[in-house]
This record gives sequence, structure tokens and C-alpha cells, in this order.
Amino acid sequence: MLILLGMLLIGLFAAAWGFTMCFLPAQWDRLTEAIGGPTPRWMFPGPKSLAPIMNSVTVRLAWSFVLEVVGLPISQ
Repeated sequence: MLILLGMLLIGLFAAAWGFTMCFLPAQWDRLTEAIGGPTPRWMFPGPKSLAPIMNSVTVRLAWSFVLEVVGLPISQ
């Protein structure tokens, strides 16, 4: 029962967080900045490119997809 109560509380927190993010963006921005501090400059995108963190995530995802597609026919 205690686990179910914990899951309910976590779900309510996630629902409130998602509602705030979608429908109250100014408050969500202030809340996340208060929790995590100001956003570092390296996370902002440049004028013609993605943010460096997104670029590395995108490259990793694309490379893992290529390895999965190429690796499947080889392993069978």
C-alpha cells in the first residue's frame, strides 16, 4: 500500500510539472531556473547550429541507429 501511495504522489507531481510546463511556461521557466540555477551558455544554440549538447546527443543516436541496422543482418 505504501508503494502505491508513493507511485500516486510521484504521478501527481509529474502531472503538475507537465501542466505547468505546457500551460504556464513563464512560471515553469522561473521554477526550473530556481531549482537548477541559470542555464550555462554552452547549452544555448548558436545562430546557425544546434546547441553543442544536442549535437552530440543527435550524433550518438544516429550512430547507434546505424550500428543497429548494420549489425542485425550481420548477426543473423
